[in-house]
Amino acid sequence: MRKRYALLALWLLAQLGSLPASAQTTVKKVVLQAFWWDYYNDTYRFKWADYLTEMAPRLKEMGIDAVWLPPTPKNKNATNDVGYSPFDHYDLGDKFQKGDVRTRFGSKDEFLRLVAVLHANGIEGFRTWC
Repeated sequence: MRKRYALLALWLLAQLGSLPASAQTTVKKVVLQAFWWDYYNDTYRFKWADYLTEMAPRLKEMGIDAVWLPPTPKNKNATNDVGYSPFDHYDLGDKFQKGDVRTRFGSKDEFLRLVAVLHANGIEGFRTWC
């Protein structure tokens, strides 16, 4: 009986030894945090999504692989809160609530366009959840 187990163990080792060894590969990516506590500016007033859309080709040239987007739902103060005081998690800038349709980030259409342009430029986009 011991002989059978020993032969079985040798056979298993031979089978495992014939499998190609695969090295662990590490994929490193550069992620841009595309916001800060006060990302409002006068040039792109309530249109941060448009600004990032315009920057997408340049970001790819700079070696950016992914963009971390700010929280985009409607906040308690629609256009002044930076995303961490959500009023409606499902309103991404397409409902008139809290005195405005847009969010501080822009409208839902601008956000969807941003994601499409980022992907077209080979950049992943992801956003934080509140």
